[in-house]
Amino acid sequence: MREVCIVLPVSVDVEIMEAIDDSAYQSLDKRGTHSSIPNDLHQYLTPLQRQSLEHLKEFGWKLEFVRRPLFEPPTVVLLSPEGKQYATLEEEGSLNLEPEIRWRALA
Repeated sequence: MREVCIVLPVSVDVEIMEAIDDSAYQSLDKRGTHSSIPNDLHQYLTPLQRQSLEHLKEFGWKLEFVRRPLFEPPTVVLLSPEGKQYATLEEEGSLNLEPEIRWRALA
């Protein structure tokens, strides 16, 4: 019996992507064991953000997570009432519907 090796040409323009199941991806999460919403949330928010958050909750906005990068102010991320859009709550309390942040796709 002979072994045969077949070599197929692949165009340079072709991207090869590997699927990763969500549980494996979550284990690579940068926050490690930290919760997406910290228990001491008010420590990370400015007074104006706290006030705006309470007001926005009345319209159905939901606090989704808080990014806490080292040596940078935290980024407060909200989810729209329809669950289709992320927005950031800026330090002065304004809602930024078009932040310059890349997100994972919403389902």
